[in-house]
Amino acid sequence: QCIMSQTTPERILSNPWYGKGFFEPNQYKVAIERCKNGSDSCGLFTKCIQQRVNIERDYIGALKKWSLTWQKEIQRCQEYGSNKATWFASVIAGEQHSHTHSEIADKLENVIEKISQYQKDNYSKSYIHTRKVKEFEKDFEQAQKGWLKLIRKLEDAKKLSDEA
Repeated sequence: QCIMSQTTPERILSNPWYGKGFFEPNQYKVAIERCKNGSDSCGLFTKCIQQRVNIERDYIGALKKWSLTWQKEIQRCQEYGSNKATWFASVIAGEQHSHTHSEIADKLENVIEKISQYQKDNYSKSYIHTRKVKEFEKDFEQAQKGWLKLIRKLEDAKKLSDEA
């Protein structure tokens, strides 16, 4: 029961292309939809990662503030010797962790830049639609023209045969 089948009834009902072959008339629209969704997915992923960067940046600020507050507090306290030194070192370690999180945030921002560039390169938009999608649609329609003519002839022949 851990592994669900790929074709649950919900998927069959929600997928208008289920059970049809890619080369049947107009079934290329599945590929067109995937292309359209690719641009949206890039945008959504960028938004997700940007939110993570913001969380990291907030955490960095909180760690630094915490570290400064407690460094001052430890200096004023009555503790002495190795206890004070250990306590102080643990607070300093917290500040050093902020540098690690800063690197994480920077690397995530680099990922965002790369995804944005990929999106610009592969999903350039005109006023109404994504150019690549329109190109694919034209190419698929052109490729299917001859095939559609043959199918119509075949259907006409079947009709004549049934009438006879």
